[in-house]
Amino acid sequence: MLIKFFIKGVLFGFSMAAPVGPISLLCINRTLLNGWIYGVASGLGAAFVDLFYALVAVLGLTVVSDFLISYQNFFRFLGGMFLFYLGVRIFLSKSKKLSVTLGVNSLWNNFITTLFLTLINPMTVLCYVAVFSSFGVNFALGSYTEGLIFAFGAFTGAVLFYLIICSIVAFSRDFLNDYGLMIVNKISGILISLFGSWLFFELAKNLLSLV
Repeated sequence: MLIKFFIKGVLFGFSMAAPVGPISLLCINRTLLNGWIYGVASGLGAAFVDLFYALVAVLGLTVVSDFLISYQNFFRFLGGMFLFYLGVRIFLSKSKKLSVTLGVNSLWNNFITTLFLTLINPMTVLCYVAVFSSFGVNFALGSYTEGLIFAFGAFTGAVLFYLIICSIVAFSRDFLNDYGLMIVNKISGILISLFGSWLFFELAKNLLSLV
């Protein structure tokens, strides 16, 4: 039954999103400072890229995947710079809850930044390529139905994770004063900057291996 591929996709997408990383930290930070909808908007940016990479793997778009892998060092540099910048900006920002609606542009910016950060991680597409066999996704008779259902299941799983984590954080938001938010801001800013530094380390290691 095709439903099993959707369920497997949901489980995979959820597990891909669950590890604590820069995207999760951004969602948590934005939920605490701006509210639930801003954290969810950030999560949706990452989830849509997961869907894109899953479709690339399903449809066998080797031109896209080869391009992403070929320029992975450039993407690591770009991602490291952007994460380090975001981390410093969060660390230095004022940490007060917003009492006014920021408008559509801020929601769009939250969506775009996480979309961009996830997009410049081309190793994600390799995860989807590798996981199809382990999850038993086979393209019988040249049909892509199973893979497409799995891909949309993975998207659903990622969205589900961000909805849950943002809801939990939004609930705890009411128990934090401005000082507590400042501490969270400082910690998340440092951690996000460290993720950016780690990408620089990986880049340097790759470049040294080529020498």
